[in-house]
Amino acid sequence: MIYGVLGLLGVWTALYGKRSQAEGERREAEAIAAGAAAADPATRQDESRSHGPR
Repeated sequence: MIYGVLGLLGVWTALYGKRSQAEGERREAEAIAAGAAAADPATRQDESRSHGPR
């Protein structure tokens, strides 16, 4: 029984680690994109057009 619990803990740790890493990579990509948009005003979209038709 203890090996089952340890096995489940190992699986949970691996899955949580992958999910956490993917979230960190997503946040990093968003930060890079936001930094690039702030640095180059020519690439910014007009906010009135970015939300679609109203």
